[in-house]
Order: sequence, then C-alpha cells, then structure tokens
Amino acid sequence: MPAMPPLATELLELASDPDVAQGRVATAVAKDPILATRVIGFANSAAVASAVTVTSISEAILRLGTRRVCTIALADRLA
Repeated sequence: MPAMPPLATELLELASDPDVAQGRVATAVAKDPILATRVIGFANSAAVASAVTVTSISEAILRLGTRRVCTIALADRLA
C-alpha cells in the first residue's frame, strides 16, 4: 500500500484535533494551490453559498468549518 501524501497526513492530524486553530488549517490547505482553489470553490457552491462570495481560504473555513474543510481536503488528496 502506498504511503499517504504528507499533506494528507498533516490534514488528518489537524482534523483529529477538536481545538485546532483555523489558521493552522488555512496554512495547510494553502500549501497546495489546486486544493485551495477547490476548497474556496466548494464554499461558493450552491450547496453552501450565500450572497457574499468567498475569496480566501480563511473565509472558506469560516463558512464551512474546520472539520468540513479538512474532510474536503483529505478526500481530494486521497482520491
């Protein structure tokens, strides 16, 4: 079985911490520009969008929550 990518491992650790700071998640997601774009895109999707467009990872985390962002990011990294 291949090893998990380092970013996936980091996100898994962050997701398992109930007190993780939003900034730590944002920093991890920002390491991969494609992943960052996907997270922001999800925050702007019809499923969760509001009248205000999300333009940053921090805003996406506020809208979606840290756990959901970690879940999205992990799914993307492990797919």
